[in-house]
Amino acid sequence: MKKIFFRNIVFLAITFAILSMITLRAAHASNGASWVSASPPRSCSEVCTEVGLLAVTSGKDKFGYNFHVCRGRASNGELRPGFNIETSSDSAGLCLFEYGGGRGQSNDYDCLGLRK
Repeated sequence: MKKIFFRNIVFLAITFAILSMITLRAAHASNGASWVSASPPRSCSEVCTEVGLLAVTSGKDKFGYNFHVCRGRASNGELRPGFNIETSSDSAGLCLFEYGGGRGQSNDYDCLGLRK
């Protein structure tokens, strides 16, 4: 049951992330959307705030934590759209995404931010 629930959350978050990226890509020139490297890995909120941007979110989980839009590097080197969530110090330093029919994660990721 937990596995199905988590997969549903991941699917919804990735769907929102992809839709957000498509919308933002079209408006990139006018709103100042940009990718910011999360190095060292930490929450997208911290990463974006540090460079004067607002972290893009694609919704909240049932506890009110924001799903921040990120793109993580998969084990094959491809960039995958995903989400970063601050539920713990462990998850704040990861971009979570769908990979190979399951959950993928990376601590090598970028966060999507908007000019304030």
